[in-house]
Amino acid sequence: MIINGNLNAFGLDISDKSVKAVQLEQRRTFRGKKQLFLRAFGEIKIPKGVIFNGEIKDANKLAPAISQLLKNTKIKNHAVVASLPEKKSFLKLLEIKAKNERNLNEGLPKIIESHLPVSYKEIYADWQIISHRDDSMSRHYKVLVGAASRKSVDSLTNFLESLRLIPMALEIEGVAIARSVLGPSKPLPNKKILNHAIVNIGATSSNLIFAQNNIPALSLTLPTPENSAKIDDIVKKINKALSFYISSDDKNKLSGICMGGEGMDLSKLNTLLSQKLGIKIKTCGSLTGIITKNTAFQKESTKYATAIGLAIRGAISQFL
Repeated sequence: MIINGNLNAFGLDISDKSVKAVQLEQRRTFRGKKQLFLRAFGEIKIPKGVIFNGEIKDANKLAPAISQLLKNTKIKNHAVVASLPEKKSFLKLLEIKAKNERNLNEGLPKIIESHLPVSYKEIYADWQIISHRDDSMSRHYKVLVGAASRKSVDSLTNFLESLRLIPMALEIEGVAIARSVLGPSKPLPNKKILNHAIVNIGATSSNLIFAQNNIPALSLTLPTPENSAKIDDIVKKINKALSFYISSDDKNKLSGICMGGEGMDLSKLNTLLSQKLGIKIKTCGSLTGIITKNTAFQKESTKYATAIGLAIRGAISQFL
């Protein structure tokens, strides 16, 4: 799933109704500070049925659409970081007890398999140790685990390579969105935990991402209603998921909730969800640390959240 290297890859977000691309460049300011600058961005709509439930159904129509997008945006770099569909992937922050890191790595495949409805042989899995704490008997690790079906990964990789693109990494949507909205992970003193929820509304599906100290802890996919008349449905589902997360652990009290995306009436959804939860919900920002004077991009940045997160990964070659 991951190939090391830094070729200033651009981010490519392939969804059911459109494809979005963002390219960033890391430069040093005159004071020597590293900053991310916007190089290019764009979106192209794709016909219905070309992508369905995150799977490429008609590569012959998708290929020219992406080629046209890259031509429109003037992105000439062949290195790409692309999104893996949330429905075909798994993302969770696990706490695991092990004697040492070697024992942890040896036991993780079985642990990951216990959380999935398929065999470990049917997936590609990746993990990163976020932190650890010791007690008198063993070590407790916090591990961010990502997994995706081999079929989805191989299909997307082969498709990108057919376009002469070099997939530097394939990344789960929730990780990219969290990076875009929250920024890098933040180690806090006194083992303090800050929990945030991100509600990202897409054209056909929506992401609900829970993050601890800016590290994605859990990512869920919810269907986006086709019209605003059914807006109450998604409010109930989001409320149920939020309530479950908060009640599942006394450390999961939310420090804040933000909402972004492009599907349905976000202002109405925000109002209804705020009333239901009794919590003020902010608009997610996706431009933290990115320098640009492009007003169109500034205005539409929330709908580019996934592509921005992928582009950050491509520009600075980091996992979180």
